[in-house]
Amino acid sequence: KFLGQLAESGVYLANYHAVAEHSQPNYVAVVSGSAEGVIDNSPVRLERAHLGQKLSSWMAYAEGYPAGTCDLKGSIGQYARKHVPFLSFADVQDDKAFCSEHITGFEQFLSDARAQRLPRFSLIIPNLDHDAHDKSLGDADAWLERNFAALIKDPQFRREVLLVVTFD
Repeated sequence: KFLGQLAESGVYLANYHAVAEHSQPNYVAVVSGSAEGVIDNSPVRLERAHLGQKLSSWMAYAEGYPAGTCDLKGSIGQYARKHVPFLSFADVQDDKAFCSEHITGFEQFLSDARAQRLPRFSLIIPNLDHDAHDKSLGDADAWLERNFAALIKDPQFRREVLLVVTFD
């Protein structure tokens, strides 16, 4: 329903394909240009460049992630580390202050968006209940609508925002 509305009102790219079978390699490729060295969802430590090193302003907002912690656990409740690609890079893992400054819980996204304080690049990561992994596409659709419908209608939010919804 809501995903269909997004596709109708925006651009639907039907020829996008995952680079790997598992989630983590796909997420790592999104922020580093390659899944090289990542073959499954096991925690990794990558010593290579990623978007976080190149951007002056960025944030990863992960639903269920404990803000301010730089937690490297594989999962916490319905939160899954494999979907937060920046946690796979050595420079982020080794600098807890940098990590905490750039990776936080999803609640902060809603606050930042409403206050017009979003960074230049934001990566939104729903938990396993809302990303169509463990529950239905309907659950993911309802989550997107609940959290983005009002924002999309807000001309201030839309002024400089490109919203891309993707699934691996």
